[in-house]
Amino acid sequence: MNKPTYFVLEGSILCYPDGSMLEFHSQVTSEEWEQIVEETFKYNIYLECIKEIACPKLEEEWDNDLQRYKDIINTSVSRMRNIDALLVAKFSHRVIKESYSKLMEERVDDLLVFIEEVKREKRKIIDQQLKFNID
Repeated sequence: MNKPTYFVLEGSILCYPDGSMLEFHSQVTSEEWEQIVEETFKYNIYLECIKEIACPKLEEEWDNDLQRYKDIINTSVSRMRNIDALLVAKFSHRVIKESYSKLMEERVDDLLVFIEEVKREKRKIIDQQLKFNID
């Protein structure tokens, strides 16, 4: 059984259940791939900022399930980097993180809404993984 491939597109976490990132890559257009890589890369940094900035500021717990969810997205970025390193290198982790960090510092009150959204997405992904019997 193949492990599902997760990615972000148009603000949603999506799953390609039947194959690898490379197989998935071969089934989308270049434009779609670029959008998927950009959105998945940025979302991964967004989660990092929630963990490092938002949760402590709002006294929210970053639990093991959230970390597992973050690791799933991080794995997707790693797989994308293996397939298309030049495209992934186009995005600056530092610049994007600074931007998200600044936004989170300025809009602390709005962060609770985003954290709840991440928790809902995390639950869907964890449930899918259980369905696929993935560790």
